[in-house]
Amino acid sequence: VDKKRTFERSFICGPTYQRTTFGDEIALTNDSMENEFLKVTINSNGTFNLTDKENKREYKNLHCFEDTGEVGDYWINLPPFNNRTYVSTASNASVWLENNGKLSATIGIKVDMELPKSGDRPNCFFGVGTKRSDDTDNLTIVSYLTLNRGCRRLDVKVEIKNNIKDHRLRVLYPTE
Repeated sequence: VDKKRTFERSFICGPTYQRTTFGDEIALTNDSMENEFLKVTINSNGTFNLTDKENKREYKNLHCFEDTGEVGDYWINLPPFNNRTYVSTASNASVWLENNGKLSATIGIKVDMELPKSGDRPNCFFGVGTKRSDDTDNLTIVSYLTLNRGCRRLDVKVEIKNNIKDHRLRVLYPTE
């Protein structure tokens, strides 16, 4: 530090002078984005609605995760006798704007599902005692939706932290 010197600034900077949007980005809010062909709106439960502007069709509640028990093996899909099915729409999602610009935008969605830790199959696969365990653990799903300018598709990347055993996880896209 040199007390004899002073600093002269000819402009003012700070949060009030920094623009966060110029109006021509793909995402104009933290939970929606739009280009010439598609509009994407994120719902509070982590699903999204997709509007196809060319065909004037809207697809609602896409990207729901369904988890169900599985006590079979590599060749046999076998739900437990007292199976329980869980859906991600029963949880609240964290939604954020990952990046945004004139050429593309990405929205992140995080969903946590509390699920049975494993499947129980006491004697054999087909026994009446097969069930999902009473102990639970957290399954974390993070999705990244990217929309590019001039593109007729939405890119979806999903990362799953899978702590659950003996289960089947599906993603649902009801398109009629």
